[in-house]
Amino acid sequence: MRSLAVVLVVMCGAMPALASRKLTLAVAPLKGDTGDTIGKAIVDALAGKDFKVTDLHDTQAAIVKLKISGDPEGKSLTKLEAELEVDVVVFGKVTGSGKKRTVHLKLARGKEVSTLNLPLRSVTETWSKQVHDEVVANVGGAPDEPVAEDKPKHHEDEDKPKHHEDEDKPKHHDDEDKPKKRVADEDKPRHGKPEVAATDDDGDGTTSVRKKHHHVDDNARRPGGGDLQLDAGLAFGQRHLSYSVSAQDNVPPTVGTGAASLRVEGEVYPFALSNASSGLANVGLAATFDKTVGLSITVPNTTNSASIDQAHFSIGGRYRMNVGEQSTLVLGLDYADRFFLADRSALTSPVQLDAPDVDYKAIEPNASLRIPFTPEIVGFADLGALLILSAGPIQKIDSYGPATVFGGDLAIGATYAVSKTLAVKVTGELNLISLSFKGTGEMATAREVTGAMDRTLGLSAMLAYMY
Repeated sequence: MRSLAVVLVVMCGAMPALASRKLTLAVAPLKGDTGDTIGKAIVDALAGKDFKVTDLHDTQAAIVKLKISGDPEGKSLTKLEAELEVDVVVFGKVTGSGKKRTVHLKLARGKEVSTLNLPLRSVTETWSKQVHDEVVANVGGAPDEPVAEDKPKHHEDEDKPKHHEDEDKPKHHDDEDKPKKRVADEDKPRHGKPEVAATDDDGDGTTSVRKKHHHVDDNARRPGGGDLQLDAGLAFGQRHLSYSVSAQDNVPPTVGTGAASLRVEGEVYPFALSNASSGLANVGLAATFDKTVGLSITVPNTTNSASIDQAHFSIGGRYRMNVGEQSTLVLGLDYADRFFLADRSALTSPVQLDAPDVDYKAIEPNASLRIPFTPEIVGFADLGALLILSAGPIQKIDSYGPATVFGGDLAIGATYAVSKTLAVKVTGELNLISLSFKGTGEMATAREVTGAMDRTLGLSAMLAYMY
């Protein structure tokens, strides 16, 4: 019995030494990484045999929960490691653009912080392997074989803070000299199945799989940073059409209407959704549709009214890029249509309503600057130039006739994230369209009208879904 007891004691002492524990890493979103494409590639590169990896959105959720602004350091870093229960926190930024980018990573393990500067032309398997090897060389990885039984004290002490202080000693680097075989064995399944980010092969009989990193599991995520955003809500617009005349006789009446509308907007980056490392990940599509509800106008000097069909919509392409460390610039090119058409069927004569119909069709190059103020709040400013193709009925010869027409759009607002996928979006808007008539239209000649200004002020409040 005494011999059996000795055997049991030896086996219990050897169990920790025979166990192979992966290092746990948390990867935070990188500053200047539009769409988190590079961050997601880093998570994919590290996840597997050597590390258990907490993905970007889980890390961001913890950062928001702990109210950490800027790079985590000192006590905030300690709190973040404890919150996520990880050994190492990876954070940093991306500088440069195109094929001249550099990824600056900081690997924080306890009080020790290592820095990596990795040039990046494009995200490839070779680059991902380089990231993996550099991280292994700086923080270590999973051992190829169990640690010998004659030094169990290292396993007994591995949860103590001094373990982090001792990891740079030569005896630990001896264990780190074997990453290449592990990397070669790991790359094929990791890149062959990009939808799997991490597995648990600790030998405890369980396997956990973390799916695509686009999925958000906890708390709030950064607004405006998703690959898909759908907005729906209400808007209110006040339209004002006024004229420029060379004489004050027979001046056309000013048109002024105000109405609520229903609005739907969407923006999607399909290549980023299917493959975060795709070279087309920052190319997307956007669309907007806005339709007034119950708008009508009273016909002067009568008891009649005419209903108004007023709406605007646009659809086009988008390309997003980094500006500085955190802001994003999105360039777009849209086809846009904005119309104001009266139903005169109930009137005695169409001319009873002295207000021209308009239907502005335009090509609109535009730009949107998005600036994060806090992890939850992103401010934005959109500016577009309307290259008018046609102004509709107002340009007919029996109306005000041919004209030179140009315009622009301005929108300023903010998005506030209220949960992991939902946000509130508030926007103030101004649309201006200027018409300079050539003087050949019947109404322009009779009333000596030289031009007109059509402007709309609006305000919208929408609920945004982000993925």
